[in-house]
Amino acid sequence: MESPRGDAPTPVEAQTKLDAWLTEKCSNLNYRIAFDHTGEMNKLWREPSFSVGVPASFVVDRDGHIAFIGHPMQLDEVLPKVLNGNWRTSA
Repeated sequence: MESPRGDAPTPVEAQTKLDAWLTEKCSNLNYRIAFDHTGEMNKLWREPSFSVGVPASFVVDRDGHIAFIGHPMQLDEVLPKVLNGNWRTSA
């Protein structure tokens, strides 16, 4: 899948470009996505986690630790375990 990220000069133009891409590529999207015109999400989260797939989800637990990085389709299994304290990640 081609990425919607491009060199749009303003946040409004970037949002317009993203909206058009989502309409074309993901017309049945039924979950929220993050929009980051500045690229900070990529620099601070995706690159350090070696997360290359789109979409990607990050779950932060109640202690502020990253509990999960993966595809949003896995969240139905992961979130209940994170919330009830049964999800374990490596230190």
